[in-house]
Amino acid sequence: ISSQFGIVADGYIQGAKVYRLASDGLTLLGNGVLTDSNGKFDLSKLPPGNGSIVAVGGRDTTTGVDYTGIKLFAPNGATVINPFTTLIHQFLLNIGQYFVKNIS
Repeated sequence: ISSQFGIVADGYIQGAKVYRLASDGLTLLGNGVLTDSNGKFDLSKLPPGNGSIVAVGGRDTTTGVDYTGIKLFAPNGATVINPFTTLIHQFLLNIGQYFVKNIS
């Protein structure tokens, strides 16, 4: 079994729990995978699926800032989760809603 690793970064985020989102975009699947001191986590331990990935909580190892209550998102297939991927994730959700609303 091969492992593929991802990283949660805004500075390295240690102790974040990384989940896959269900197709409803709201439900967290599985028990989550913890990030190490370098923000690294094992993507192969996430449940299979096409949902986005989300990192919840943790602590920035550079600044010491606590990320309690903060969620960072990335589209399915990403190996990096950070504030920029969170913006991309939100943009993709918005553009999808636009097309459903205006093209249907």
